[in-house]
Amino acid sequence: MANEKNNKNNKYKRKKTKQNKKNNCNNKSKKKCDEGIGLSSFSYADYILLSSVIAYSIAEELNEDDLAMFTIFLELILTDLGLIVAKRGIEAKNNAEEGVILEDSTIEESEIIDEDILF
Repeated sequence: MANEKNNKNNKYKRKKTKQNKKNNCNNKSKKKCDEGIGLSSFSYADYILLSSVIAYSIAEELNEDDLAMFTIFLELILTDLGLIVAKRGIEAKNNAEEGVILEDSTIEESEIIDEDILF
């Protein structure tokens, strides 16, 4: 009986430890995501030059069929990234609207409380 109880406790502790590690990893990646890698510091000319050099280098290494498939693959990546950016924007907008709604309701509740105190 005691052995079964210890096994259950150990399983629970391992599960909690896994959840904590997962939460820590998510927090770290969120911080890293918020900090960025500095892509915003490049100028427009830097991006043009970089993309031209990379495109030329890739085109030199691939044959026509591979280049066509690689181009389609990059288009798929761009589409998915566009969806992710749009989703983040919508979530940020919704979170901002929820914050405004919460602030408004808090103000209204405090006004009701003040009126109750006065009367």
